[in-house]
Amino acid sequence: MVDNKKTGPTTLGDLVGGISYSEYSSEYLDDMIDTVAPKPSAGETITCEFPLDHKDRYGACVVFKLRAVRGASVDGSSFLGDLLNSGSSEKRELGEESREVQAKIDSGNGTEADVQRVKDIKTEVAALQRKEDQKNSDSEVKYTERTVDYRGINIKLYLPISLQQNDTFNIATPELGQLGAAAAGLFSSGKGLLGGVGGALGKGFSSIVDLVTGQLAGDAARLGVAQAAGRIPVVGSEIGQAAQISGAVAVNPNVRSAFRGVSLREFAFTFKFIARSHEEAKQVEKIIKYFRVYSYPESIEAGGISAGYKYPDMFEIHVRHEPTGKRVGTKIKDCFLRSVSTNYNPSSMSFHDDGRPVEIDLSLNFIEESTLSRKDIIQEDGY
Repeated sequence: MVDNKKTGPTTLGDLVGGISYSEYSSEYLDDMIDTVAPKPSAGETITCEFPLDHKDRYGACVVFKLRAVRGASVDGSSFLGDLLNSGSSEKRELGEESREVQAKIDSGNGTEADVQRVKDIKTEVAALQRKEDQKNSDSEVKYTERTVDYRGINIKLYLPISLQQNDTFNIATPELGQLGAAAAGLFSSGKGLLGGVGGALGKGFSSIVDLVTGQLAGDAARLGVAQAAGRIPVVGSEIGQAAQISGAVAVNPNVRSAFRGVSLREFAFTFKFIARSHEEAKQVEKIIKYFRVYSYPESIEAGGISAGYKYPDMFEIHVRHEPTGKRVGTKIKDCFLRSVSTNYNPSSMSFHDDGRPVEIDLSLNFIEESTLSRKDIIQEDGY
């Protein structure tokens, strides 16, 4: 019997048949990927495209380039071991002995020998520390930066109707209330932080005094009652609402817009593949496999279980008008593919002679890796 854990199953069906992904070597998995989504050899580029027939009917295309994410790493295991063990057992033992002898001295039961022993321990610890520092400084450590490397795989598809690109921003709407609105006004007038806070508190305090001493009347008095009732512990909210309803007044929450940040841009593409030949049907199958294989992460194993994931590939996306080479829309930063939806034969149950469906709808949703700033927009050939 073949040992699948070492050599892998002999067919793709065996792989699906119950042996988990994590039980295979990375080399074997690479071989299996190569059978369903071929990888280019060194210096080679693979381009899958659709349509293969009647290309002249489409004036624009979208090209997806696969980019592998290589994580940053540190080469220098001996250094890391020394760093983790910098509090050596010998130093810890000396420290414990020093505390015990010092406690004896502090209790009045120490001898001259104990006092000398504390001094000797300090000298020994200092010598050990110098030795460790020298060892760490002599260790050679090589740092590898995080990189995103082009795989040499391109997927070139026709540009579907309607390319929508949205720039969105996180705008909150906090309620400042009376004191907050007063403070904001004072800050804007140049009073500064302390002056603004003090002025706002002063205004709030004066309004309460005016309410108590009868200086407020009419609508202002009813509003003051509603505000004061709203601050009653436990039941303030209900009482405050009742006071507002009976007084036919409403407390102004003083809502303001507050900028919180920039949202990551998202892009959606929906393709309808109608394969007019066996070759086009095979090409569509391969295209879908590429998107699905490289949008999934690889598992990181620890103790026979999946402890984490390696990042999946990112996609470099280019949208252009074919005859002129001009870009359509804005530039797009590298994206992760966050969802893949495949619908087979959505409008009719039609198949080629080899059993491949004639019609397939593919929906892809991407999200950019990082947000944009104004600099990204205004720079030459910006986003």
